[in-house]
Amino acid sequence: MSDLELLKLAYEAASKVAPVLVEFQERGFKTEYKDDASPVTEADIAADNLITATLKKSELLIVSEEGSRADMYARSSHERFWVVDPLDGTKEFIAGRPDFTINIGLIHQGTPILGVIVHPRVNKAYLGLASLGFTQSDCRETFPSETSFTTEIPTLDIPHTAVVSRSHLKENTLNYLKEIRQKHPDLQVIRAGSSLKFCKLALGEAHLYPRFSPCMIWDTAAGDAILRSVGKKIVQMEGGEDLDYVDGRLVNPSFLAE
Repeated sequence: MSDLELLKLAYEAASKVAPVLVEFQERGFKTEYKDDASPVTEADIAADNLITATLKKSELLIVSEEGSRADMYARSSHERFWVVDPLDGTKEFIAGRPDFTINIGLIHQGTPILGVIVHPRVNKAYLGLASLGFTQSDCRETFPSETSFTTEIPTLDIPHTAVVSRSHLKENTLNYLKEIRQKHPDLQVIRAGSSLKFCKLALGEAHLYPRFSPCMIWDTAAGDAILRSVGKKIVQMEGGEDLDYVDGRLVNPSFLAE
């Protein structure tokens, strides 16, 4: 499959899952807790099954938050593989808030090159492809026209803006924002859940996203690819290197997206 065909496949998978997650949130669901005390719901599992069934058409390895550990640790031997979070923002989802997403990213030789993020509660899809650019669309509609993709971020008349986690705003993040405010006294801070923070950067609605609290590679892969499609990316706080999707741990270090 070509990169464009893979993007269409990821869009198909995420679009199928969006109404399913909305239905679960509205009618209720069972919640359990993993060994690390993070929540997992019936909706997470159902979404994972649907996405996996679609992405299997590509015959590529699928590394999913709800998938097998064997697949997660096999990624270093694959030139290309999917990285999936079937329900990013589970805490927001459980609380009945709208800030949850579906994340599907594709890694090629260690670099995120393709990303799809779908925001089910507003039927928005955000798509990025390294060779094409970025676009957004209504996920209830067919795949957007290739002419709608752009590599340029809109220039909005807004103050310097940081976007931060709604559920994981720690003291080190607040200290970092204080440092930024010394250079940008007009700094505005937006709190948002899930991978929507990356979308705000790609849309020009924010300038940076610092993250100090732990998150996983499936939380960032799709967003990283989307940012790269418009000339941005995620780098580690220490050293400024790219995030490691292949040989490192599943947990990302502290990072800055800008």
